[in-house]
Amino acid sequence: PEILKFTSVLVDGSEFDAANLGGEDVLFWFWDPNWTICRREAPTVAEANIDIKNLTIVGVAREGDGLDVVSATLKDWGLTGLVNLVDVDGSVWEHFGVFGQPASVLVTADGEVVGHMGDLTGDAFENFVENNRQAWFDPVLVFLIVMVALMRLLSCLLASCFIAMSCGGNSPLGQTSVSGDLTNQISET
Repeated sequence: PEILKFTSVLVDGSEFDAANLGGEDVLFWFWDPNWTICRREAPTVAEANIDIKNLTIVGVAREGDGLDVVSATLKDWGLTGLVNLVDVDGSVWEHFGVFGQPASVLVTADGEVVGHMGDLTGDAFENFVENNRQAWFDPVLVFLIVMVALMRLLSCLLASCFIAMSCGGNSPLGQTSVSGDLTNQISET
């Protein structure tokens, strides 16, 4: 996806190329080491990094206080298990249109982009991911909708037949029953 065409710097100083993440679900978590709301959300992010399957979480920290502060904060907050970028010049934040923290941006495997400004703690974080990573075209859902429609159609047809038979050939739907005609034709032969 076009949104993953950028590079940045990892906390260890090595280069990060987001294009390598194409074809998988990725959540970019934008945070600031000095922001208490980010600190409150950090355990949820660390837990989600372990619990939510088939998702890569990439932390994107503002570098304002220096690489040492960001590294120490990651250790203190228990976030060393996920990929962490240090956005030295703010270009990653700008690339995603993020203007405050915390913020989460989910890029699905098929290139859909969904963002959330503000903290997501507890189940809200996982719900954000799961509700937005599913494509609007879910084959199972389409199958169920078609099956319900077919069952309703069958129900209407059966009801029409029942009404026609119970009315002795004079259906209130304006149709006549053929069963009487068939009986007469059989007995005449």
